[in-house]
Amino acid sequence: MKMLVMKTWVFILLSSISFGLMAGTDNDTWSLQDSCAKEAPDQQKLLEEYSTYREFFKQENYKDALPHLRYVLKHAPGFRTTPYIDGISIYETMAENATDSTLKELYIDSAFMLYDKRIDCHGERGFVLGRKAYSMYKLRPKDYDVVYGTLKESFDLQGNESEYFLIPAYFSYAVVQWKRKILDDDGLLNTYDQLVAIIDYNVANNADEKEYYESMRNSLDQLLPSNLLTCESLTQRVLERWEQEKDDTAKVEKYYYTLRIAKDSLGNNCLDSEVYSRVMKRLYELKPSADLAEQMGVSLFKEGKESEAIQLFNEAIDLETDMEKKGLLCLNIAKILRTQNKFSQARTYAYKALEYKSDWGAPYILIGDLYASSGSLCGPGTGFDSQVVVWVALDKYYKAKSVDPSVSDEANEKIGKYSQYMPTKTDLFERGIDEGGSYTVGCWINESTTVRGRRSN
Repeated sequence: MKMLVMKTWVFILLSSISFGLMAGTDNDTWSLQDSCAKEAPDQQKLLEEYSTYREFFKQENYKDALPHLRYVLKHAPGFRTTPYIDGISIYETMAENATDSTLKELYIDSAFMLYDKRIDCHGERGFVLGRKAYSMYKLRPKDYDVVYGTLKESFDLQGNESEYFLIPAYFSYAVVQWKRKILDDDGLLNTYDQLVAIIDYNVANNADEKEYYESMRNSLDQLLPSNLLTCESLTQRVLERWEQEKDDTAKVEKYYYTLRIAKDSLGNNCLDSEVYSRVMKRLYELKPSADLAEQMGVSLFKEGKESEAIQLFNEAIDLETDMEKKGLLCLNIAKILRTQNKFSQARTYAYKALEYKSDWGAPYILIGDLYASSGSLCGPGTGFDSQVVVWVALDKYYKAKSVDPSVSDEANEKIGKYSQYMPTKTDLFERGIDEGGSYTVGCWINESTTVRGRRSN
């Protein structure tokens, strides 16, 4: 109660010092104890006073705006939020421009009182506290405990609705509290996890502000003390809590994201560690996603487990919604199958990739490579029966650069390389095959092409 009376006195004193007791306004001072009436006893006068202060405010004539603003706040605090927004703007501007330190502090106190009264009369506590904390951050940055506490309450209340520009401010003060030994390592990392989750949610669900939230991620990583985000410290943290927290999706997800950006003592990432693999697999079980399936597929491929990797890539395709990413996953499977000499299956996936992105040269290049590598599969390895595969290979290279000019250089290089292995004109003549005619290459390829011959050396 003593603090409440003091704040009321400060506001009244400020009104008198800064503008004098203008005629008709000496009874218009207000306090936090006032009701939240939505209408004034004289509603017509309220509307006139509101309109008058708004006109002065638009002209940035704050001296003349304030007595009319005070009338509105005194007689109808619950009228609308605009008087609070405008009043805060006025007092913050005057505080920034004040040369007298005492007067500056009084202006700041008045702005903060308006935030409190707005919450009292109009709610939105989490949102308004965030705005108030941002004012504190600008006007009283060294009130560490108060600013941090206000930001923390705002973020706890707002959750994923927290405004992006408050994120670095909140984490900056969390780091300050950590340095002051008020927040321990675990508390700071929990705050980091909380903010990363808010960023990730908005990147995925807030299209209008996605890029702003994305930019906050780098800010967080730069602010986080490097000795906290190490593979060693995070691994220990995960292992100590794993049995108790492995079924908590939110916590497993936090461990996953922090391990992804952490480094060990030599500057290497943690992605090859057993703990990261455990966390990633568990998160996929709790919250399947295309990205996780793909990452696990890549890990399995690196371990030489090609078949298991293909299974995960197929799961990623099913979960993925982006057509281009689906195509990339299909092409990756095709490349793995090629290393296993499963050429027919590799071609199937290459064509499947083209279903998701038809104007893409890479799948045609791969099919051409499959054909060009099939001489020993479709013939003795030398001679006519092995050389005819070059015709269908060249067809794919030409197709690749026709649909996708970006692969022209690669396609031309392969055309030049393999053209020298076509059957000779003599080979064609001896077999009674006309150049320019149609020819079906059998074997696993089973595809029609145009007969071409090269000159004999």
